[in-house]
Amino acid sequence: MPKPVVVTISHALGREQAVERLRERIGAIRQALGQYRVVMVKDEWAGDRLNLGLSALGQTVQGIVDVKDDHVRIEVQLPWLLAAFADRLQALVREKGPALLGPPGKRD
Repeated sequence: MPKPVVVTISHALGREQAVERLRERIGAIRQALGQYRVVMVKDEWAGDRLNLGLSALGQTVQGIVDVKDDHVRIEVQLPWLLAAFADRLQALVREKGPALLGPPGKRD
């Protein structure tokens, strides 16, 4: 059974500007994931929601990024084979995620 990993990142941008920044930085997100041998195989926006498909260690991972007025909620469903990485993934997203919403030039 998949294990959900949920991270919430607060912001003060408003929904529209947060969506705009994430859309602009999808390339940076792909590149950052590549450092961890994760490939983004799908990124489709449906309003203020980004539907993700990722591939890691031969496993398919589904995720969503919901952008709200004052926070972004990221949920990834890890297959049981990758569930051992849940805590590490959560910590990494909490550490690196806010930079994607920050001003230009302030990304990690």
